Amino acid sequence: MMPLLNRPVVDYIVQDCIKAGITDIYFVTGKAAIQLRAYYSGHTALEEYLKERDKHAMLESILPPEGINFYYIEQDQTDGYYGTTVPVWLCKDVIQQDEPVLIIMGDQYLYREDGGSDFVDLIDKVNEQQTDAGMVAVPAPKESGDTSEPDEKKPVKGNVDADLVLWVMKEMKNYNKAVIVSGDGDFYSLVEYLDEQNKLSKILAPNAHYSGLFNRYEQYIERLDKFRKELSYYDHKKRIKK
Repeated sequence: MMPLLNRPVVDYIVQDCIKAGITDIYFVTGKAAIQLRAYYSGHTALEEYLKERDKHAMLESILPPEGINFYYIEQDQTDGYYGTTVPVWLCKDVIQQDEPVLIIMGDQYLYREDGGSDFVDLIDKVNEQQTDAGMVAVPAPKESGDTSEPDEKKPVKGNVDADLVLWVMKEMKNYNKAVIVSGDGDFYSLVEYLDEQNKLSKILAPNAHYSGLFNRYEQYIERLDKFRKELSYYDHKKRIKK
């Protein structure tokens, strides 16, 4: 529910799903995800308030999406199971055999200057190539001497983590300190190097389930779940009274 401009990040993802024709959206959340449920519920008092004042443009912006079904599956965060595959496993009972699905992490919003949808493009590409699966990723640049044609079918390699590390290194002279927003041990080498160069400021881990590789850098770690109250989305709609 981290806000981006005047909307939570998750809503950009939801709107991208709607563009792709998805009507059933399952959220895998923790027990404290009350604000997420509230955001996609109706706000009768606020709706009446805006109607009485003829603020119809604002009214449309707070109404839940029509024809979209939202479901919530609670993940037990105390059982020690943590990772990107756990939410998928928790949805196994609601996914039918051979049913097409999109698996999206809560922070996987990609900005498109053309107003398009990466999810639409992904679905179209999977259908076009008649493959079983696809992935939205940052494509690796072609190697020099690669003479393959653009339309030639070949695997596309994604360098998501590698690109992030590369740009941190390339831009090092342009910043004094770096903040690593991840608890993923894949960034251990980067953290180690930043520390050696006296460039490491903080490691912002989502919760206590960060990689054990970061134990030696415990003095830099700040757990975001300890700042839930300060960082959580605040529903101002509920404060408006008739």
